[in-house]
Amino acid sequence: MADSTCAVVPAMVETVAEFGKGRCNSGGGNIRAMVKVNEYLNVPDGLEKSYRGLLNELCQEANDLQRWQPDEFNQHSAAIHEASHCVVVAREGYAPKDARVFQSDGNWLGDFHIDWPEATMRHDVGSPEFLAHLRIILAGRRGELLFLGDKFCLRAGLDELTYALLMIMPAIMAQTGGDREACDELYGPTWETLLAEIDETLFAHRQTVMAIAKKLTLKGSLRSRKLSQLVATVPPRSAQPPLRMQHELHVAYDPLAYPASDSRRAEFIQRKQLGK
Repeated sequence: MADSTCAVVPAMVETVAEFGKGRCNSGGGNIRAMVKVNEYLNVPDGLEKSYRGLLNELCQEANDLQRWQPDEFNQHSAAIHEASHCVVVAREGYAPKDARVFQSDGNWLGDFHIDWPEATMRHDVGSPEFLAHLRIILAGRRGELLFLGDKFCLRAGLDELTYALLMIMPAIMAQTGGDREACDELYGPTWETLLAEIDETLFAHRQTVMAIAKKLTLKGSLRSRKLSQLVATVPPRSAQPPLRMQHELHVAYDPLAYPASDSRRAEFIQRKQLGK
């Protein structure tokens, strides 16, 4: 989890009736004020109900797809989660301030802080910087998906995935000037490019992810000086990544990042039933 805030300036962005291409329904509204729903994610005023509804939906889907395991929120998974956030933070050109893993009610959790420049806080949902924010938010769950294999817990980082699924459509709507047809066409490539950029960053800097995770496991927390040393090998982007078509991308499949009607869902369920 990340203890950071993404503020959105008043922007007259009409929200679509469907967020996440069929994942949740929302009435119309403007992205104006932001409602704090947890320690680090702010949802536009008027979409808080949609956020909580989608989060509950994803939690139910996760429970249906994967049985609860007593040790699924363990120290190693929490460390991988926070380390992945830190690596993508560095890739997006920001500085991780601190990170930690800790136990709460028998589960291992984590969080991290970022020094967000004031200018970043004013970027609206249609800006490249906002997409960078979504990549940072999704990095923890993507790291667990990529590096934990069969130990990946579908309940990991659901608040972060919910936020990204909710906000990706207003971001595209802002870029297309509210053109619904153009928005529908861009949704797939935009979402897949977003996930692919995270995956590629984490794979390219896997050793750094593991080094940070190891330190977090041993020490419990890391401050900015040590984190800066650990992410020093991660170069900041020189430019925002271009949009790529879906056939050009190889994205690790997360069943909750797509509608239940996605053809890959049935394959995922079958593999689980076969124990693969």
